[in-house]
Amino acid sequence: MFAKCMIGIRIFNPTIFSLMSNIEKLISQKTFTSEYNKGLIGLIFVGNWIVSRHQQFFKKFDITMQQYNILRILRGQHPKAANINTLKERMLDKMSDVSRLVERLRKAGLVERKSSEVDRRAVDVQITEKGLALLKVMDVDLPDLEDSLKLSLTEEEALQLNILLDKILTRY
Repeated sequence: MFAKCMIGIRIFNPTIFSLMSNIEKLISQKTFTSEYNKGLIGLIFVGNWIVSRHQQFFKKFDITMQQYNILRILRGQHPKAANINTLKERMLDKMSDVSRLVERLRKAGLVERKSSEVDRRAVDVQITEKGLALLKVMDVDLPDLEDSLKLSLTEEEALQLNILLDKILTRY
């Protein structure tokens, strides 16, 4: 839906402002308190749309976005293990209960847990061959989700988007 709405629209084109924008149509709201308010609502809407698309994708593999995030982190560490604190620090969703997510992945045979050799109080987590194989299968279809962004933005616009997102994140 979003890709269809955004094709051919250049984000920084001032002529857009004379017409009702896509966000106004999609949420049936004609006015906003400010451009900042409109931008914030737009970010939330697009973020929710992206999360929804990803959730649908991950559901086919019987895992969640957060579990996928853990598997990707562990694949990057492979063959080394990562402790729970490292996973928490690197998670995209900072509110995730990493211990619970790891336990579900362990029950599915996608990761292994063991006591740390360095600190017996800590738990090390390592991706299994089954976990690596699942990611390999998922990697084939995952680019389709990125294609929506490629259809909506030029590479230069994607760079501008990244710069603006980084600028917003430096304030938090």
